[in-house]
Amino acid sequence: MASTDNGKRSSESADSDHASTFLPTSAAFIGYRPFPSIMNLHSNFSGVVSALKTVKLCGASEDGFLYLVEAHFGFTPRGSLHFEPGYYLRNGTSLKSPILAATGD
Repeated sequence: MASTDNGKRSSESADSDHASTFLPTSAAFIGYRPFPSIMNLHSNFSGVVSALKTVKLCGASEDGFLYLVEAHFGFTPRGSLHFEPGYYLRNGTSLKSPILAATGD
């Protein structure tokens, strides 16, 4: 079994050794906020476009803004819904937050 300077096996030896498995490196999990027992949807008036296509998912009050819910109209193939209409639950409070869940037709 060949090894490199830093002690890791080279890719050639990994291919020849079927007993070991190399997993690809993935992005670190940034975590999520747990769902509260009471949730409310509130209008999002942070901008013209945001007011039309997003709502805020909050806890018991609007001050507890947890997640952003984005309406996807299906005009573009963006996200997991592609050309289907539906909703994206974002893992954060902006449109740049990763998608946590999706639902649609």
